[in-house]
Amino acid sequence: MGVTKTDLVYTALREMILSGDLPPGAAISKGELAEKLNASRQPISGAVDRLAFEGLVEIVPQHGSFVSQLDATAIADWFMIRTALEAECAARFAEANERPTEALERNLRYQRVAADAGDVTGFYELDVEFHRIITEFSASEMAQSMLRQAQANLDRARRALLPNPGQPARTLAAHEGIFEAISSSKGAKSAKLMRSHLTEVADLLQAFAQVNTDPSGKRALG
Repeated sequence: MGVTKTDLVYTALREMILSGDLPPGAAISKGELAEKLNASRQPISGAVDRLAFEGLVEIVPQHGSFVSQLDATAIADWFMIRTALEAECAARFAEANERPTEALERNLRYQRVAADAGDVTGFYELDVEFHRIITEFSASEMAQSMLRQAQANLDRARRALLPNPGQPARTLAAHEGIFEAISSSKGAKSAKLMRSHLTEVADLLQAFAQVNTDPSGKRALG
């Protein structure tokens, strides 16, 4: 089955949310989106429903659809799931007889270039790819589905962290340590380093979410 109009709208709307173009609490106007994305209301509604399932959109009956607020508790829960799965994936990757270590090594070279150039957007994309190479090789389809949902709920805060001074360098150093353990076929060490890396990021994201979450837990429904 090919890519549908709903798929295209979903991808575009998801990127608007993750990039911050549609910030937490923003109302989603289906009419404006239909005009902007050259789509009818049906694929717009389908895309909104998918994003609501992922937790990126909140549908309020009789009031409309809104970009969901950042939630420190939810971030902690999603990172608990992500950390457990990715630590196991790192161990499996390291212990596999045939594994795409060349792809990881190439990714790290590009990460160094992006970090040195101060290319935050490029570094973020390479960061995501580094983890995806490991999980797509090691995880079952069910685990990958859970990881995709976790990433959807964590990406907004993760993108906001990278411009912090020194964050790309710290992320790169963690990735290099994980790669070294994987290259040496050390499964337990790979899992430990992945767990440590993601725990550090989780702590930073929770702190960010606590500062950037609406303390009342409410939004103007207007």
